[in-house]
Amino acid sequence: MKKSRRDGALGLGCIVAGAVFLFDPFVGVFDLLPDIIGYLLILRGLRRLALLEGHFDEAIRLFRRLVLLAAIRILAIPFIFGLTSSSEQPVEQLLVVFTLAILDCIVLFPAWREIALGLTQLAFLHDGQAVLKSDAFGNSSTDRLLRRTLVFMTLREVMAVLPELTVLFSNQSGEDKWLRWSFLYGYVGLLRLFSVAITLVFGIVWLVRVIRYAKAVRRDEPFLASLRLSLDGYMEAHPDLVRCRAVRRGLFLLGASAVLTIDFFVDGINVLPDAVAGICVLCAAVSMLKCVRMRYEPIMGVATAFLLIGTVATVRQSAILHGFVSGGVMDSASYSPTRYAVLLENANRMLKDADARTDFYVACAILLLAQLCFILLLLVVRRMLSGVIDRYTGSPIGRESDPRLAGADEEIRGRLKRGVLIATVIGCVVAVFPVVYMFTLPRALGTVMEAFGPLNTVLDIVFAVAYIKVLSDIRRQMDTRYLLA
Repeated sequence: MKKSRRDGALGLGCIVAGAVFLFDPFVGVFDLLPDIIGYLLILRGLRRLALLEGHFDEAIRLFRRLVLLAAIRILAIPFIFGLTSSSEQPVEQLLVVFTLAILDCIVLFPAWREIALGLTQLAFLHDGQAVLKSDAFGNSSTDRLLRRTLVFMTLREVMAVLPELTVLFSNQSGEDKWLRWSFLYGYVGLLRLFSVAITLVFGIVWLVRVIRYAKAVRRDEPFLASLRLSLDGYMEAHPDLVRCRAVRRGLFLLGASAVLTIDFFVDGINVLPDAVAGICVLCAAVSMLKCVRMRYEPIMGVATAFLLIGTVATVRQSAILHGFVSGGVMDSASYSPTRYAVLLENANRMLKDADARTDFYVACAILLLAQLCFILLLLVVRRMLSGVIDRYTGSPIGRESDPRLAGADEEIRGRLKRGVLIATVIGCVVAVFPVVYMFTLPRALGTVMEAFGPLNTVLDIVFAVAYIKVLSDIRRQMDTRYLLA
């Protein structure tokens, strides 16, 4: 078993690296250094510390919520700028930024507080002088950094919202008492620049403080040595812990890949390409295969084929769909006569022009091949999950011989395998719909086949929900087996 000495300062490096992605300012709904990467790095750093102190478990739970909020911020961009008109975008952006700012603050404050409490508790137990070092007023270095963190995070959210509030004054007229402030909307760009400058200055100061704090902790060798000794003892007492964590990580990646298989088109372009789902499956396979004693070649080969062919299929499909709906289609929110005429003209051209027809059927063939790879991938992943269920689920460790639990293991594993089978069948059915939709696209106008596009998205969501549910059930049974031992 690898000792924790090889893992640096117990995850502190990952936490500092995560802070690098959090010091940059927001510009409306945009985030230059995505917060989701920072939160994932912090989560990785907290996992090792969570083995020693319970406050870090609560921090992990809260940072997972922050990962979800950061993902919503990213997904909001194509919704705002792809599905709304230019006149509605400022209001939509204000709504998203304001809502996310409130939710971020609600979750951020207790999350950082739990980290500070966990470090303080470990310092009391292991004589951490750098963590407990007090100033003239009796405040520890951890408390001071916590206050600065909360102040900066609040300032960051406020400065993101303030420039967007000017949209509220943009449509004032007549004798409205707010008319005098209507000029502010004309300077929204300057106000954003001003807020970015202020946030960036405070962010750099905060990041420097975080780095200095981490360096001080790393110089406290007796404290770190005591933590490593405790962690090594815990790992030796729980030999399956490393493998279980690798399996949990793989389950999370498989859940992310299920979400990324949802086809969502904006102006004919898929904003959630299946190729990213293929990357997630590859990473999940690397994480899980050694833990289930399964050969690498089948799943790695199928996942790689799906990644490559899926990338080509996405590019060709997006090119066909974008060309089909282009020509002012997005200027109308419904099937206006102009929009319908454009679609009809493009459909006729696709059917009559030899080159366009050839490109269309080549794209359909590539998409068909990609979906076949997807079905094979589902079958291989089902086999991998069956190995996880057989090895890591069942009765709690040490209680397998309890007569009260007789037959419980087979019942639990059978139920989980049935859930995986149902999700796999749904995925295979869903894989057929994109191909049918593409083949019928030129002739779909005015027919029932026109509903295949929205129906495909709905079925993708059903598949993602079913797959995530069964993965959550597997993880819950793993927690029951190992954490209640």
